[in-house]
Amino acid sequence: MELLSWIPSNKLSCYMLQLNPNSIDHIEKFHIQKVWTLLSSNPGAVRFLYQDPSLIRNGAWYMNPNPAAVPFIEKCTNIHDNWIQEKLIEKPNTIHLANPMRLEYHYYSLCRNTSPLAIQMIEDCLDKFTRHQWTILSANPSAIHIIEKNMHRIDWITLSGNPSAIHLLMQNPSRIYWFYFSKNTHPIAIEYMKQNLNKVNWHNLSANPSAIELLKDHKDKLSWYWLSVNPAIFEYNYANMAKERTELIQDELISVALHPSRVCKWMNQGFTFSDF
Repeated sequence: MELLSWIPSNKLSCYMLQLNPNSIDHIEKFHIQKVWTLLSSNPGAVRFLYQDPSLIRNGAWYMNPNPAAVPFIEKCTNIHDNWIQEKLIEKPNTIHLANPMRLEYHYYSLCRNTSPLAIQMIEDCLDKFTRHQWTILSANPSAIHIIEKNMHRIDWITLSGNPSAIHLLMQNPSRIYWFYFSKNTHPIAIEYMKQNLNKVNWHNLSANPSAIELLKDHKDKLSWYWLSVNPAIFEYNYANMAKERTELIQDELISVALHPSRVCKWMNQGFTFSDF
């Protein structure tokens, strides 16, 4: 993937780029020094790290949301450690590896999990949740049906960043907390931000992948540090990809068509070198 043309590479944070799931090609191309602890948690770096597992930092690896990281996690001997269980419960792809008996110690992590299995577990223990756990749950886009049934318990601050709650936020604009709302990726949220630029938190907006066009129009306000983690700053160069693919096919066709055995056969039929 390539960096968008309007973004100067030298303004980006090499440190924060390590957390961007689309930055691996860029890091390789410009020989940016790699921070393995950060890359180990980067879902875009899993295939790269599997080429040399010695580079993987286990503490960060447990936080990697890429499903391809799961087989390596399953082989870890300390998977039952309390702090690892906390990370397993938090992620959709690893919750099945967690010990159900540990759930009550890690409700905070469970409330962040968006998987159907986690949501079912959440529904089974809602009566045990404290106000602080409802604060986390209010940001969970998969829990919107739970939120709608418990409006008196939600936290409007963290709810402001929940794209699934956009209808509730638009119905209650005075309750929007703009620090978190600037993280909201819903298209309606982005349009509402355009109408209220003076309220936007530009640090959080800079990391919002849905706001990339808005950021392009306001380069003087964005945070280059937080823009560095925004996956939307990279895109596929389809023109170059098509050209490379065409050249590859062309080379293959020529190698077959002009194979010495074919050339000899055609010359025996009366063709000359000038015909080629």
